[in-house]
Amino acid sequence: MNSNSHPSTRLSSQRNASGFTLIEVLIAVTLLVFISFAIYRTVTQTFLLRSVLMEEGDFLNSIRLSMNLMERDLSNTLFPEMMSLPIPKPSNIPNGGDQGQYGASSDSPGSKYWGGLIYPTKPWQMRHTVFLGTESSLSFISASHGRMYKDSPESIYGKVSYALKEKVWVRTFSTYVFDLERDDEPKPKVYELMKGIESLKMRFYRKETDQWTSQWDSTRTETKNIFPDLVEVSIHVRGGPRLTYEGKYFLRLEVPTHGIDPST
Repeated sequence: MNSNSHPSTRLSSQRNASGFTLIEVLIAVTLLVFISFAIYRTVTQTFLLRSVLMEEGDFLNSIRLSMNLMERDLSNTLFPEMMSLPIPKPSNIPNGGDQGQYGASSDSPGSKYWGGLIYPTKPWQMRHTVFLGTESSLSFISASHGRMYKDSPESIYGKVSYALKEKVWVRTFSTYVFDLERDDEPKPKVYELMKGIESLKMRFYRKETDQWTSQWDSTRTETKNIFPDLVEVSIHVRGGPRLTYEGKYFLRLEVPTHGIDPST
């Protein structure tokens, strides 16, 4: 029966069984290459954009977190005039009358963070804290230390300093606070907050005189035991070849900076 098939029928069957032609295969491969290349470019651009956004986010977050930390430290600046400590009887003074820091004589020297006694005529008082500021550095005592555990033997107070070192904004913090500085004092913790600082400049505002100044020293006569009302921080930060940021921040101390009447 097959031998009697018509020649045209056999030729058509052979053509149908032969599959795709070379041109058809080349067209299909070409289309597949174009589609794959388009998908590759889309995925590559997505990951590149993600990397750029993450880099920019990390850059801006480092600035935001640094300034938030600085704002928290300044807003919790320790101002001892706000604390009314009872004057104990001599029999209640520890160590048989050794009053330590608070019982020092009125002419005893202070330190970088502690000034003279607040009320030198009384036997049991705190010292003034010292606030030092320049265009690129700060040092003061702050009640901004957070305990990891509620009952841990740590002070909520800390000696805080900020300084610009080789284009890095560095924060130094120590909870070893209620003694004058000693040679055997434990080393403070050092944190690098912002890197790539092109410029950083601070100014200090005094409301009473309505003036800005580039220096502040609470041990000097004109600002004796007075803290600034505002601290202005102007920064220019560069994060690699693409990222740059310029901004100005105004940080406020939340304590009465001109002192209060202890009798009130």
